Amino acid sequence: PPPPPPPPPQPPAPYRLLGRPPRRLLPLRPAPSAVVAHIGCRAAPPDTAHHSIVFGDSWQETFTDIIDDGRLMTDPSLLVTRPTATDPSLAPDGRDLLYVLAPAPNLAVGNVDWVSGGMEYTDRIRSTVAARLPGVGVDPELLHVVDPAGWARQGMAAGTPFALAHTFGQTGPFRPANTVRGIANAVLAGSSTVPGVGVPTALLSGRLAADRITGLPARARTTVVTT
Repeated sequence: PPPPPPPPPQPPAPYRLLGRPPRRLLPLRPAPSAVVAHIGCRAAPPDTAHHSIVFGDSWQETFTDIIDDGRLMTDPSLLVTRPTATDPSLAPDGRDLLYVLAPAPNLAVGNVDWVSGGMEYTDRIRSTVAARLPGVGVDPELLHVVDPAGWARQGMAAGTPFALAHTFGQTGPFRPANTVRGIANAVLAGSSTVPGVGVPTALLSGRLAADRITGLPARARTTVVTT
């Protein structure tokens, strides 16, 4: 039977908990999601980089696949991270650790049955890495996988770890504010509020939230005396 229809998109957790969705002309749009596989494998060639972006021949179609059509990539493009290139102690001697990220549709637009098809897609990802990066991913041991359904179980809206999409209407000053209408003692921080997604911007959102609570530090006045 076909997979059940995706659930309606939910606002990020703070708005659900507070019962106060932000006032917007258009509903919030979640970012695409990802399948992340942690893989142990035989030691890769020493010149294998810490980060490798492996593009498929039809990489431009990826955006149509996962954003518009809500389906898996027909020709996967992947981010392959090898943390043992920087810190060999993360794996036993003769072994490597890989972190493979494959963009995927979120649960708001996706029509993927992750319960029945998730592991099959993970195997396809592993095969793609081995085919496009010779010597990488040999003798694989699957350590952990998180797919959009797994992100959703962790409380992430629409099953995406990337929060709200960076569309024009959700970027910069148009992103949801770090205050909540009608609740004076709630201040937000994280990827779904200003300024946006990513570790540096999420940290900056914490600074902005702190400034909301404590107030901006007073600036010292400079007096110029002319003689």
